[in-house]
Amino acid sequence: MDARKTSTAKFAILLIFVIFASDMCKKSAARGPIVTFWCQTNDACEHRFPNHGYKCINHLCQPPKISHNDLQFIST
Repeated sequence: MDARKTSTAKFAILLIFVIFASDMCKKSAARGPIVTFWCQTNDACEHRFPNHGYKCINHLCQPPKISHNDLQFIST
């Protein structure tokens, strides 16, 4: 009987770990933009984000695409 309690306790701890881990993964997943800025023209985006190159795409201000050459890597 003692072995059965130990096995059940291990299973319960494992189950709790899986539940917490899956909940943490769900909470850390990207859920899209935090703030959306509606627009009609590129001028509206330029007014909100001057000198950043935002464009009005599908009525939302979108940042410019970052190319691989624009990225700066820090080597340690």
